[in-house]
Amino acid sequence: MRNKHRKRISQLLKKKQRRLEDYLNLVLVLSYCSSKKGGDDDEELKLMEDNSDDNDVEEERERLCYYQGFHDVGSIILSALGGASSSHSSSSLLPGNNDDKHAQQQPHTNNTNSSKKKYIMATASAMNLTLPTRVLLRLTQTHLHDATKSNFHSLQSALQLIILPLTASFDPQLHSHLINCQITEPYFCLSWVITWFSHDVRDTELVKRLYDFFIVSHPLMSVYMSVAMMIHPLNRIEVLGVDCGDFAGVHVALADLPKNSSCVGWRYLG
Repeated sequence: MRNKHRKRISQLLKKKQRRLEDYLNLVLVLSYCSSKKGGDDDEELKLMEDNSDDNDVEEERERLCYYQGFHDVGSIILSALGGASSSHSSSSLLPGNNDDKHAQQQPHTNNTNSSKKKYIMATASAMNLTLPTRVLLRLTQTHLHDATKSNFHSLQSALQLIILPLTASFDPQLHSHLINCQITEPYFCLSWVITWFSHDVRDTELVKRLYDFFIVSHPLMSVYMSVAMMIHPLNRIEVLGVDCGDFAGVHVALADLPKNSSCVGWRYLG
């Protein structure tokens, strides 16, 4: 009986994982279509061909790039907006998979960007993923734009310019402690920002409330929230309690702050 229960749970988890993978694939492929410039006009297409090299560079720059943690964001959006599961799988419907079947189903205008977008959205609709696909794509173009670039250079620069200087303004004692511990780069909060705390906070309902807050706020709000996480009265005591000579200990204490900031998975380290 116990083995049957475990097998059922395993099958359910695999089904949810496949649905999440299909969902992320839809968003990624749709982002490639959305990043391309141009329309159906012949002259415009000809101009694009003449400047193909420049267009390729610009398109590559604008394309959404998957990063470790993007699935955490997708899982929260899917959990909140995913709707009922569908028996359809995007793996056989997306462009590039089962090309023969795809060629039969695609309209004759499949060379145009608009027709590809319509086809992908039709696939999302068949899987009951229209709304979560649109929401996640929009977030990658706005709030999470820096995280979905080919590298984190812009994001890391922003964190360096904001995290420690704001900490110095609101909590000079904590800032001095971090500097004395040689914490000069805020790498500890990178996962907080690129996943909106969904990778570190174990309470899913609380994370959903954070997502509601971040979506309606300025794109830097997750960075400001990171500073608030550090200078919280209980959190700062935990960080200040680690000896300055223990760099790894201070870094771990900082990185683990969100995990101990909710009732789910909470543990007192005092």
